[in-house]
Amino acid sequence: MRSRLIFLCIIAMVISIAGCVKSPTVFPATGKPQLLTPVLNQVCTTGTVVSDSVTTIPFSWKAVADADSYEFAVENLLNDSVITKITTKTALSIDLLPNTPYAWWVISRSLKTPITTSSDVWKFYSSGSGTLTYAPFPAEIDAPLFGEVVNQSMITLVWKGISVDNNIKSYDVYFGTSNTPPLLKKGETYNEIPDVSVKANTTYYWHVITYDAYGDYTDSGLYQFSVTSF
Repeated sequence: MRSRLIFLCIIAMVISIAGCVKSPTVFPATGKPQLLTPVLNQVCTTGTVVSDSVTTIPFSWKAVADADSYEFAVENLLNDSVITKITTKTALSIDLLPNTPYAWWVISRSLKTPITTSSDVWKFYSSGSGTLTYAPFPAEIDAPLFGEVVNQSMITLVWKGISVDNNIKSYDVYFGTSNTPPLLKKGETYNEIPDVSVKANTTYYWHVITYDAYGDYTDSGLYQFSVTSF
């Protein structure tokens, strides 16, 4: 009888403790900002040329209903420098270098949730005086991505080329185990190179240089990935 009472007491304690454990709070994410201007993959013609070294570019995006503020960011695609701003508005102007490719995005924030949401990333060219043509945007590396780990002996290098003048001519692709990789393919006209052989337990580096019909070019920047055992 006594053992039965002890058993019932233990069961009651377990139920009591379980009832005190609260379920984890699930926070909703803020809404996704929708970018407006500068327009994707175009020259920003609404910018104001202040001098030979400064162009003021206006940025705007749609308001997110549940956002209290926004984190704005714009990146120089030639030197990877980033300007960030926190604002409660949906528009602002930033002084940038003229005739330069940039990428920009906006992150929505709310005091009611710690989970933020980023917009898509849009590229554009800042306006400048006297420029009739623009170098292509640096190639976007699609696969393998930076820091990716693969486990196969043959891979496909994939990238994306974009030009506001729609005049990309070719790509030079550099690939190897050194952080200054040798030339793998010169004058490539497609956006991928299939059947590239790799070795297990090795780190590889690669980058793509994009050329347009006028001889202008840009570099994607160096990417790396690792190969594990097959």
